Amino acid sequence: TVILFNHLMIQSVKGSHRPFVLPIDYLTKKTGINYRNQMRALRTLANVDLVAIERSGLRKPPHIIIPGTTKQPH
Repeated sequence: TVILFNHLMIQSVKGSHRPFVLPIDYLTKKTGINYRNQMRALRTLANVDLVAIERSGLRKPPHIIIPGTTKQPH
């Protein structure tokens, strides 16, 4: 969970703190964490309010929002 959160924070900084699509393939390659465990860790992070998850469809990857750092669109 900590490893995933660190990578999500890096993605947030690279994307100028805007909501971003969860980079599943990138995370699997960089961390070795499979999709199922990524989703489990993401739910854990959402349950403790470290991230917010926006879903746009069942088959689409979720958009991640880091509360307190994410810029809202105008």
